[in-house]
Amino acid sequence: AHLKEKSDGICIRNCRYRFPFTDKLTIELDVFHGDMEPLIIAEVEFASIEEANVFLPPDWFGQDVTMDRRYHNVNMALYQ
Repeated sequence: AHLKEKSDGICIRNCRYRFPFTDKLTIELDVFHGDMEPLIIAEVEFASIEEANVFLPPDWFGQDVTMDRRYHNVNMALYQ
């Protein structure tokens, strides 16, 4: 709530779902609402670069947008 005051009225609305994928990995699934609907982003955080490099995503993962600046939170908020 305290961060909302700093947002200049620009807020991204989404629900985040977390579920285990392996013993070590969790998938965070962001389902966006409002102007950003029907965007859904799946995120997995890794302990190392090596772990990320050997990761095989499930078939239902779409395109990897890790390096695509359009999907960084600040850009999604400014250009939604």
